[in-house]
Order: sequence, then C-alpha cells, then structure tokens
Amino acid sequence: MKCLKRIYQEETGGTLVEILASIIILGLTLLSMAVLMNQNYSSIQINQLKEASLFAQEDIKEWLTYRATNQDIANLNQFTLVKEHQMNPSLTEAEKRRRNHFILDESGIQKTVYGENIYGEIPQDKTVDRGESFVKVQYDFSGDHLPEPLKSDEYNKYYIGEYVDNSKQDAKLLVEVVVRQKNLDEYEPRKDGVELNIKIYSKKTGQLLSEGFLNWIAEY
Repeated sequence: MKCLKRIYQEETGGTLVEILASIIILGLTLLSMAVLMNQNYSSIQINQLKEASLFAQEDIKEWLTYRATNQDIANLNQFTLVKEHQMNPSLTEAEKRRRNHFILDESGIQKTVYGENIYGEIPQDKTVDRGESFVKVQYDFSGDHLPEPLKSDEYNKYYIGEYVDNSKQDAKLLVEVVVRQKNLDEYEPRKDGVELNIKIYSKKTGQLLSEGFLNWIAEY
C-alpha cells in the first residue's frame, strides 16, 4: 500500500513538473513569435518609408529640373550661385552653411530683425500670374518638425524642411539639399551648374533613408 502511494505521488509530481515546463515553453514560444512579428512589421514599415523616400527624391529632381527654366529657384539661392562665395575661405560658419545648401521655398528665407533677406534671396513676384505652383519643401525655423537626433546641429532647422507630398496631408519625410563643392579654377556655378545632394530623412527617427544627386543648371 505504501509502495503504491509513493508511486502515485511520484507520478503526480512528475505530471505537475511536465505541465509547468510545457507552460514555460509555450510562453517563450509565444514571446518569440511576438518579437518576430514586431520585427517583421518594423521592417515592412522601414522598407515602405525607404520606397517613399525614393519617390520623393525623384519627385524633387523632376520638379527642380522643371523649375530650372525660370528664375524662381536661382533667385532663392543667389548666395550659393556666386562663384566668389564658393571659393572664399573667410566666410563665417553661418555663411558657409548657406553657401552649401539650396533652399526650395520662400519659407526658407532667413531675415534680419528688420525683415531684410540676409543672403540676398529674391522672392517670387506675386503680382504676376504664373499659374499654380506646387510647394515641395516647407521650412520651419522653430525646429519643431525635427526629431531629436537632427536637433543637435543648430543649423538643421534652417536647411531641413518637410517634404510636401501633394497627394497626402501628413509629412513623414524631411528633405535637405546640400551643394557639393567644385573647387575648380574655371568653375562657374551658373554655367556649369551646381551638384546637389538630395537627402531624405525619416521625420519620426531622423534616419537618413536615401540620397540622390543632380547637377542643376539654371536654363533661363
């Protein structure tokens, strides 16, 4: 009788241990599956965002190429298109940053406390009817649109703007247009063009998603 009782207790104990082990294994399996599903979802989101950034890049290139036929973009970037500025080593840090960037909208014009354009930008003449013109990048000097990683550089708020997707309302991408320097004696920005590096960032994380290049020549 004692022998049978001991065997029953051992079998009952063994069964409880097996049940607990099964529960732990099941829990770990479900946790692993949840982690994998989350990683897969995040990967899909990143890939979709990168695809969107490539679309934005091509959209901006096409828009810039079209706008090269009039003075609008050139007028917004007078400081960058002056050869003397390209070769001048004595510019201040703020002037170097302006020289090294293209802005694509009048919201990117920096002004003095008296309302004067600091870098000689010429706004579009609003009295002339030139039809509908689409905005591709919107700037905000408060820097509120930038994620934390991009706020570390105080100049980013001037040159990184929100990409305006005319088919959607919420901006998920940020745009920076950097001018790559051509230190050539015979180089003339207006005639030979400026090499633009179009950088697309995630508005949420600040991650650089893609970048493309365009040699932009004013054709007017």
